[in-house]
Amino acid sequence: MKTEIRSFELRAAADEDFVLEGIAVSYDVLSQDLGGFRERIMPGAFARSLKSGDDCKCLFNHDPSLILGRRQSGTLQLHDETDGLKFRVQLDRNNSAHQNLYSSVKRGDVNEMSFAFVVASGGDAFDEVTQDGKRFVRRTVRDADLRDVSVVTYPAYNAKGSTNVSARTEHTGTQLLSTGTLDANNRRRAEEIGRMIAADHTADVAKAMAAASKPTTPAEIDAYNRARCEEVGRIVSEDRRKGEI
Repeated sequence: MKTEIRSFELRAAADEDFVLEGIAVSYDVLSQDLGGFRERIMPGAFARSLKSGDDCKCLFNHDPSLILGRRQSGTLQLHDETDGLKFRVQLDRNNSAHQNLYSSVKRGDVNEMSFAFVVASGGDAFDEVTQDGKRFVRRTVRDADLRDVSVVTYPAYNAKGSTNVSARTEHTGTQLLSTGTLDANNRRRAEEIGRMIAADHTADVAKAMAAASKPTTPAEIDAYNRARCEEVGRIVSEDRRKGEI
């Protein structure tokens, strides 16, 4: 299974304790279109992973050679709450890369956060929903392994949700973060799914298409959309079992 990445806005505060903290994941916030579906991470999605003691790291641009902190050493703390996954990373004043990054965050030159995860077998589901008069495929993630939280310079997209992280003192209140980014493999797969949803042939409307080249009545169009949604879900599940995503 491939590691998936989502990104969030980052902001700096004026305090001098050499700490970054905020919320690495906002729960139950619907993403923008990821190329055929929209996604939400549900409360408790990382509870199993955190309880198992997974050694999550805090990185810069998801680069394993640029470690800001990690759970194993106690320099990264993660707290799972109902609104999101809170984090606090203690930077090293003797590390010039940490000094440079902290300065960039305070200036606002670097202002996004991200997290990377792998969905557990059976840990997500697809359905079709309507919101504001628009029908779309929704992916719901309920069980995943957290790989890292990361300061990033280029997020792939932004979605609605209260988000930010700050360079701030140890005892000040935590501020919020927001939304996501796909890596190249997941972006490719999302685009394929989008093309499949838009494709104009399906068994459920074969008769209608034979007569008029595409579904024509409201009932035929509804049957077509539902069939495509179900087909996408099956394809994604089959790909995961094969280890493709």
